[in-house]
Amino acid sequence: MAGGTRPPRASLQLIVEPIITSDARQMKLTAASVYPTVEVEVMRIQVVESKQASVAAVAMAAVALILFQISYLNARLETSSLAITFVGYVFSSIFAAASLIFMVFYARNKIVIAIGIIIIAILCVLLSKCDPAYIAYWIARDNYLAEVARTTGPGPKFIVFKLKEGFGFPAGGAWEYVIFDSTNEIGLPLGERTQEWQRSHGGYVTPPAQNCEIITRRLEGHFFYLMQRC
Repeated sequence: MAGGTRPPRASLQLIVEPIITSDARQMKLTAASVYPTVEVEVMRIQVVESKQASVAAVAMAAVALILFQISYLNARLETSSLAITFVGYVFSSIFAAASLIFMVFYARNKIVIAIGIIIIAILCVLLSKCDPAYIAYWIARDNYLAEVARTTGPGPKFIVFKLKEGFGFPAGGAWEYVIFDSTNEIGLPLGERTQEWQRSHGGYVTPPAQNCEIITRRLEGHFFYLMQRC
């Protein structure tokens, strides 16, 4: 060219809508293959980074799961008002919905998602091991021991502590007790209990109706958990 002046190169500007994208370099390569002689300027507006969105989706799923379990335990143990239980369920649903939205529309990091699924699975197993009856016992354990110490009288001690009585959502329909039995006969099969014990306390281990069941298990020492469920 005359005077050695370089003609201006054509410029093509691509404006990318606000979406989650994988890599701006890939867009440049694609545009360059279509317009090999044109200088391409790429504008990428990224709302949420893929990795961050994946971490957020997993974290919100974990929070939703924990809130749900805490709300359920509160309903079973009645450690706080029932309103706290419903508030917990509401926030659990919100976090679960947000996690699902991020997972479907934003999360793209497969490694983070795979690790998150493993973490959530482990968390589910750990939370399922939380026994409401055992937690209730340990919360009130000192009170139970004090009551046992105050109780005097002839013969073996048999002291009943009523946990709660719940019907339907969210507590479930059951009569639950913590029972102190100094003879431990409540934990024995029916045929191994003495007749004297059966006459005095057999009503607790007898189903109140045909479709009801009795569940007993030892908590600690002479303390047992008993549930009558219909």
